[in-house]
Amino acid sequence: MTTYGIQCFAVLIAYLAVVVVTRLLFGIQAPRALSVAALFGAIHFCAWRFVKVTGRDLLPNERWRFMLACFVAYWVFDDLLPLARGLMAEGANLFREVVIGVVATLVGLVIVAIIVYVTVPWATRLYARRSVA
Repeated sequence: MTTYGIQCFAVLIAYLAVVVVTRLLFGIQAPRALSVAALFGAIHFCAWRFVKVTGRDLLPNERWRFMLACFVAYWVFDDLLPLARGLMAEGANLFREVVIGVVATLVGLVIVAIIVYVTVPWATRLYARRSVA
């Protein structure tokens, strides 16, 4: 599942590149919540790739590992830099920054888990049906 985590991260970085180019060329700032839509797309792209490679739905233990791989990709993409910046800031309240980091990590985990466990099973069955036909 590491491969799918790397693919998820690559899709998120591609999204970030599009956001940066759009901001530089047109001056349009993307809403922060759009990163969740990008995560949704990245997870479903990876699920589609899984079905194309294996021709089947994710097994329960594979879905768990898939969720963890996508969560790590999203955490590195979304939470790592703000956490490091907050911890390294001069005069930062270390306890406050750690609490913010833990809460942000838990929120990210819940978002990824909801996407993987609620929408991916339905979508992978749809992808598998289309690949057979």
